[in-house]
Amino acid sequence: MKTRTRKTMAVKVFPGAFASLLLLATVLSLGYLWLGSRCDNLGRQISSLEKQLDQKQREVLNEKFKWSNMTSTLQIEKLLQKHGIEMTWPSEESVVRLRRTDTHLQLAQATGGVVND
Repeated sequence: MKTRTRKTMAVKVFPGAFASLLLLATVLSLGYLWLGSRCDNLGRQISSLEKQLDQKQREVLNEKFKWSNMTSTLQIEKLLQKHGIEMTWPSEESVVRLRRTDTHLQLAQATGGVVND
């Protein structure tokens, strides 16, 4: 009896090196996209915070201007008149003057060298 000869079909196997290279390229591209979106997000947050900082700095300058106007002598005199408060300078006998003392003369000073017991 005649043996049947099978024709071997050429099967192309997907090479492992190519598959791993393709997987590596996919992972790297996804990582690149993730980092890009993360950087864009952080950039938007930074610009938003910079706008808030500028706004707060303008508010601080505005409040400093208001405070300087409120504490001017003319404004204080107007407020004193408005509330009926009369203020005068103190008389000479009601002023207490303090003399600055030499504090270094009041402190104990060590003389001689340091002796270890």
